[in-house]
Amino acid sequence: MTERDGSQRIQLSVAIPCYNEKESLPELIQACRGAIGERQDVEFVFVDNGSDDGTAEALPRLIGTDQRMRIVTVTGRHDYGHGIMTGVRAGAGTVRAWTHADLQTDPADVIDAYDLHRDELRGGSLIVRGKRTGRPFFDWVFTAGMSLVCSVVLGLQLRDINAQPKIFPVSVLDRLSAAPDGFALDLYLLTVARRNDIPIIEYPVRFDTRRYGVSKGGGTLRGKFRITSRTLQYLFQLKRDINDDIR
Repeated sequence: MTERDGSQRIQLSVAIPCYNEKESLPELIQACRGAIGERQDVEFVFVDNGSDDGTAEALPRLIGTDQRMRIVTVTGRHDYGHGIMTGVRAGAGTVRAWTHADLQTDPADVIDAYDLHRDELRGGSLIVRGKRTGRPFFDWVFTAGMSLVCSVVLGLQLRDINAQPKIFPVSVLDRLSAAPDGFALDLYLLTVARRNDIPIIEYPVRFDTRRYGVSKGGGTLRGKFRITSRTLQYLFQLKRDINDDIR
């Protein structure tokens, strides 16, 4: 195998889905560069998830020749989960992760959490996930309520389901064959972990407001209701399939 980008040295691959994130990209990529520093064992995989705002043109211009940053293009418009899993599967690292492009959490959080739990992540099955701090009270109540509903329906202990980042060994990918395309991906990953007795470790992250663009998820009241409706539909499907699809 030729060493086109140092992939033989990559230990951590971080997927970042970018759907219409042109305004966020300059600050996001600068933050990713700052987080990597001089390291050669980390890569960021930016996924253009069918954008139509110029994201596709901006990404290569901003990344330039930095071989620790790669671009994966998804043809057509697909949901959040599809973009993330495309980037996660394209990674070269023995540990995979995802976070968001909206700068609500710092890309450095992924690397810091990985460094803290590196031995456990590289040595076996483990999921490290963010635990959001500094959130508005209403958002915290909404998240707690959704976590409670999901926990009761599935009979599992789940909380702060959509917190970022999510970090896990590449071996966990084999258990994600039924990953959903939509916003329920985080719920699915944590359910897989609980059902397979994979330890979940929390890493506190500061959660800020979105700096640029429009939230694709639950950033507004309307978005929260939309995600709630879609998540509840998927939740009961997941409940029905839990003994077949998640092993």
